[in-house]
Amino acid sequence: MFQRERVYDLRIGDYSNGNGLRITAGIPDEQGFMNAGLQLTFDISKMADNKKTKGNSASIEIYNLSRSQAALLEGEYLECTLMVGYEEQGPRVVVTGNVTDVSTRRSGDDRITQIKMGEGYTELNHKRLKHMVSPGKTVQDVIDEIAAQMPGVARGSIVGTNLNNPIVHGWRLTGTPREMLKKVCDAYDLEYNVSGGVLNVSEVNGLLTKDVDSAPVISPQTGLIDEPFYTSEDGRKHPKDKRRRRGVQFVCLLNTELIPGHIVKLEDTVINGFYRINATRFNGDFRGNPWYAEVLCSEIAAEELT
Repeated sequence: MFQRERVYDLRIGDYSNGNGLRITAGIPDEQGFMNAGLQLTFDISKMADNKKTKGNSASIEIYNLSRSQAALLEGEYLECTLMVGYEEQGPRVVVTGNVTDVSTRRSGDDRITQIKMGEGYTELNHKRLKHMVSPGKTVQDVIDEIAAQMPGVARGSIVGTNLNNPIVHGWRLTGTPREMLKKVCDAYDLEYNVSGGVLNVSEVNGLLTKDVDSAPVISPQTGLIDEPFYTSEDGRKHPKDKRRRRGVQFVCLLNTELIPGHIVKLEDTVINGFYRINATRFNGDFRGNPWYAEVLCSEIAAEELT
C-alpha cells in the first residue's frame, strides 16, 4: 500500500449547482485542473457505539477561504463530505454528515474557518417518528422501521441474535430516530452507529462482519507507527466477567478502512492477530505532520469468527 502524496476532497452543500463549496488538493477539479489546495486540518472521532455519545463527529478547519466561498457555508445543516487519502489510491470518504456550526477566526495573517459536523445529524435528530410496530414482530422489525424513516442514511450491517427476540406487546415509535435507536438498543443489549452515511447495528461489543479476508492489515510495512500496546481501557466485558478481553491501542498512518465495529489485523513483533475496532480518531494536517489514525481495539475470541 503506497502512502505518500496526500490528497483531499471536501464537498459542502449543493456545490455542483453553485449552492455549495468543493475544495480539492492533489486531484483534478471539475475542469480537470490540478491545484495545490488550501491548507486544511481535521479531527474526526468515531465509536462503535453511538448510544454513549452524541454520535460520530468532526471538526474541519479550512484556511483563507475567500469571502464569497465563506458565504456559501451560511445555510443550515448543509451536507458535508470529506474524502482523504493518498495520490496512488485517490481520496476515500472519512466522514459524511451535516454541518452543525461554522465560525471564523484570525490567526496571524490567516483566516481560519472551522466547520463542525455530525454524521447523520439531521436524519437522527430532526425527524419525528410516529409508528406502532405490531405485537409479535421482532426487534429486527423495529430497527428496520427506524431505518426506513431515515432515507438519507443507508442500511448497513444489522446483525446479532438479539434481533430475533419477539416484541410481545408491540413497540411504539415516538420521538427522534436517535431517541428510538437508543431505547431499543438499551433494552436488547445492542449498539448502533452511523458512520460514512450508513447505519450499523450489532450486539453490544459485537462484530459487524466476520470476514477476516477483507480486514485491513496494519503492520510496520503498511503504516504502523511505533508499537501497539495493551491498555486497561474498559474493553468489551464487565470487569467481573471472566471473558473480559484486553484492550489494544495503536497509531498508524491515516487509513479510512479503520471503521469501528469492524475487524483489523495487527502484525507486529509482540501483538499479532485479529482485533475488533472500538473507536478511531482520524487526525490530519494537510501541510503539517499529522495524517494519522489512533485506534482502540479489543481482542476477539476464536469462536466469534466462526
